[in-house]
Parts: sequence; structure tokens; C-alpha cells
Amino acid sequence: MSDQKALDIRFILLALGALALILVSSIATGSLQNQPRYIHHLNHFSSAGGIKAPTNATVSVNAETGKLAMQEFSEDCPPPKAALIGVMTTTSDASSNRRNLLREIYRNANPSPTDAEQIDFVYVFGNGKSWEAEYQLTMEEIAHPSDTIITEREENMNDGKTYDWFNLSRGMLYTEHPVRKNEFCLRYRFVGKTDDDAIIHVPRLSKLLLQLPISESHFVGRALDFYMTGMLYLLSADIVEWIHTSPIPAKNAVGHEDMQTGVWLQKGLPKADIKHHDQKELFHDLEESHNVPRHRSHDKSIVIHWCKDIARFFRCYGDLYGTPPSALKRLTTLNSLKLHQKRLKGKLPSLVEGGLDKELKLTTDFNIATQLDAVMMKPLVEKIIPTLVKDEVTKLDLDMILRHMAARVDWLKENELTHAVLRAIAAMESQASDSHWETAVAHKLKSAIDETKGPLTWAQVKKIRS
Repeated sequence: MSDQKALDIRFILLALGALALILVSSIATGSLQNQPRYIHHLNHFSSAGGIKAPTNATVSVNAETGKLAMQEFSEDCPPPKAALIGVMTTTSDASSNRRNLLREIYRNANPSPTDAEQIDFVYVFGNGKSWEAEYQLTMEEIAHPSDTIITEREENMNDGKTYDWFNLSRGMLYTEHPVRKNEFCLRYRFVGKTDDDAIIHVPRLSKLLLQLPISESHFVGRALDFYMTGMLYLLSADIVEWIHTSPIPAKNAVGHEDMQTGVWLQKGLPKADIKHHDQKELFHDLEESHNVPRHRSHDKSIVIHWCKDIARFFRCYGDLYGTPPSALKRLTTLNSLKLHQKRLKGKLPSLVEGGLDKELKLTTDFNIATQLDAVMMKPLVEKIIPTLVKDEVTKLDLDMILRHMAARVDWLKENELTHAVLRAIAAMESQASDSHWETAVAHKLKSAIDETKGPLTWAQVKKIRS
């Protein structure tokens, strides 16, 4: 055997020996046990480093009444923050883009980190299904160690990720007493779940949560049958503690992600007197969504969902927080307006280009994206409306029609423009109309116009619409 081969063999043996020592040490310390990866990163949750929580359960179920009873915490504990919310996200490009924006939106929207109105956000991943995803997760941990949570379960929607989040969140629910050792205080009043294609108005949500009595059990969200839809829902601390300690949620972890949360409460706490707070139109999808909770955005909206692409994401943000001056300045430059018009021209070839040097009357109270689309489509729509309605069309009427169409601009086609106007007329008095209903009414309006061989009065429109 040559000296070089002998040297290579000795090197391999030394490397294997070192690896064996690492493995033995890891097993001895428990670091290779099935522990969630987030424990090593969310050190800011404890001044001493690492996450600490009571060893024993802090909640019990009364055998006679079935109600939850949570232990009382010391009066000299600092007031708990409003909520901790886990944002369900993935390593896809679209999710990553939204997640990076959400981090800054929520950072800027929150009050002081020590304020009782504070809502903290963490971003919840499943383990990677490919080597590329594993590298993406690794970079998330490196770049954002304080708010990245990676469950041991593979990335999924309906195979237990929601349960994993609420189960793990128990470790962040408490904080050590500022003076006395081995004593804990409640860190959060609520723990919630949301998606990365939803945007939350933090101050409005915080105000809502702080109005609810801390001594009662709460389930807050947008109700759909016996559960809350996944755009955003929150559970009071006692329910989160119960999820961690009861075998029922773990046994029913797999199933429709948000429906299962309702299943846990139905099976495990049927008599717990949990207060269900259905937020109705305060929690909603964008108005053009195919989902039931769709609604037109308004100045009391708390969360808007279905913000999937960058244009819709901007709309959700603008409708909740208003359009910032920087966005108004950029999107109304001549170059930006030309690009905007070019996009519309691709969908509506008869759109007349130019006229962009006129003063634009835009409000920054909500997003300006739909306003820009409405302004540019206005000449086309104004030509069509007299063929459909013979009565006066007020500025308010026209604004409602244009806003409806602008929200659905992605689906507009030149040869279906009249139908789109009729759909908008059908939806004028509705904040949350269904596309199938709009289409049905539009066809009836068109049939009536064909039968009368001319435009309709508003009275005729209203009769058909009703």
C-alpha cells in the first residue's frame, strides 16, 4: 500500500470517528430528538435565551360544566400583548415575495414592542420537500431568525400544519416573571392563524381583541358554519393551552386546515361556553373573489384576503392603510401611466391611448390602482352606458360601475365589454355580489334591452335586479 493511500484511509477513519462522537453527543443532549426547529431561533421570546413555558398545564376542564378554567397570574405581571399570529407561508416565489412585504408592513404598523396593543407575527413553514426548499428554509433561518418557524412535518395545507402551529405556539404564550424565578406570566391574550395572501390592519384588530374580556374563552374570525375561515382567526390563550394538552386536536390534526380547528372545539369542548365572534364583513376577501366571504373594501375592514398577485396585494394594502405619498408619486409619473395604459390596451384594443397629461383626481384614502383603471376605462364605458340605460347616470352611478369593472380588470375582454358593464350595473347596490348572480342578471338585462329594442329606465333595471 502506498503512503498516499495509507494517509487517505487514516483521514477517512478520523472523519468517521469525529462524526460518531458528534452523533453520540447529540443523542446524549437530546438535540436529535424530534424537536421543532423554531426552538433554536426565537431567542427574543426569553431574556435568558430560548423559549420557556410552565411545565404543567395552566388550564383544566371542569368535569361538571365542561368549561375551561385557566390559572390566575400574578397581579404584578406585565400586561399581555394583544396577540401572536402565525402567518402560514411556503418557499414558493409568490409566497416569498408577499412574506418579505408583510414583514415590513407589520413592523411599521405596530406600536412599541412593549405596548399591550402590540401584535407579533411569525412565519410558519413546513419542512422542505426538495433540496432547493431546504436551502430556502435555511436562508430564512439565517436572515430572519427571530420570526421563522419550521415544523417537523413536511410542508402541507391539510395534513396537520395548522395543528402544529397552535401546538408549538404554546411555547411562546408565556414569559418568565420579571422578578421571581420559576413563575410565569401570560405573554399574549390571543394566538391566531392567517395566510400570506391576507393583509391585516393591525391597530383595528388590536382594538377589537382588547375589548374582549380576558376571563372568557374566545374564537374570533369570519364564521363559515361551525368554524372560522382561514384568512384570519384567533383563539384565546386558554384554548391554545388546551390544544397543547388535550389528545383530541392531535388525533384530529389531519383534514381541511381550518375546519379541523372547529372540529377540535366541537369534539373536545362542546360545553365550554366559547364565545364565537363572527366578524362578517370586517374580515373579507377582495370583492372579485370566488369565495363566500368576498366584500367590497371599506374603512372598517380589518383583514383583506385573496391578495395573491402584486397588483391585488397593493390593492389590499392601499384599501387598509391608504396609498402612501411615495406610491402616489411613482404610479402617476408619465412613464408609469403609459405602462398602465399599455396593459389595459392589451385587453381592450379600442381604448384610445394618450390623454395622460390631464390632472388626475385620485384619493389616497384607499388604493389608487382601481382608480387609475377606472379613469382610463371611463371613455369606453361612457359610450356604452347610453345604449343600456336611458335615464340620467349620476357621477356616483358611474363611479360604482367603473369601480366594479376595475376590480375585475384582469378578466375584461373587448368583445365582452358590454356584458361587463351590465354585470357592474347589476352589482351597483351590492357590496358582496356573486359572479354567477351578476351574470344571470346581466343576461336578463340584455334580454330586456333586446325585447324593447332600446335602453332601459332605472326603474326597469331595479325591477330585474331585485
